[in-house]
Amino acid sequence: RLRRAVLRLGDLQRRLHQLFWNPTGILVPWALEGAARMGAQAYLRIYRDALAVLPEGERPPDHDEAQAVLDKVSPSAFRPINDAYYALHRKPESNVYLLIARHVRAAPDAFFRRARPQPATPVE
Repeated sequence: RLRRAVLRLGDLQRRLHQLFWNPTGILVPWALEGAARMGAQAYLRIYRDALAVLPEGERPPDHDEAQAVLDKVSPSAFRPINDAYYALHRKPESNVYLLIARHVRAAPDAFFRRARPQPATPVE
């Protein structure tokens, strides 16, 4: 679960209106969890601010419903949040990919499975 949550945060690199419009918008709850687990409070705040722009405060899980909701929201409503996101992302100390890489290096067993030994195959 940790692996999925943290890696989903890295999947969501796009304009927020577009993110919620596309099917990948369904990953936002996992990205929120990933940001929280990594202590990435600034990203957590940005995604929560973006969700607050939506009428119900969340993206409907159904793609068609999500698009219907977003038809009622101007993409410009996300502009200040997008600007904050990209300003944060441009800084090396807060770049989401570098944050994820540091998190993976700190807890590799949560992200990588050890290969199971395979029985030797006789050579003929």
